Amino acid sequence: MDEAVWNALRSSSMLDYASYRQLIGEQLDLTTRQAAFLRASWQDAFINKLDLTAMLRYNLDDHSKLSWLEARYRFDQVRNRAAVATGSGDDSSDFGAMAQRRYIQALFRHYF
Repeated sequence: MDEAVWNALRSSSMLDYASYRQLIGEQLDLTTRQAAFLRASWQDAFINKLDLTAMLRYNLDDHSKLSWLEARYRFDQVRNRAAVATGSGDDSSDFGAMAQRRYIQALFRHYF
């Protein structure tokens, strides 16, 4: 789907737009075809065993964004992780229409 068709779909009825998003989700396909992606990772950031990762996906068709920030700390038998993700954009944009536009995740893993 090119930018013109995507914009036409976004301005059509919400039922058509929701049906399209559901179909794309079931097919595990991309909503649009043009996007930019940036990922940065820093191992042993600031202190030893602390890893930071940041990701940004920018939709070039509707200018919505999905950002992700993650921190991991490693002990000998334990791994801790905290992550924050945010989707932003218009309500009819790719990442602005996500069901969960913001979420926080924490993980504690112990190895025996």
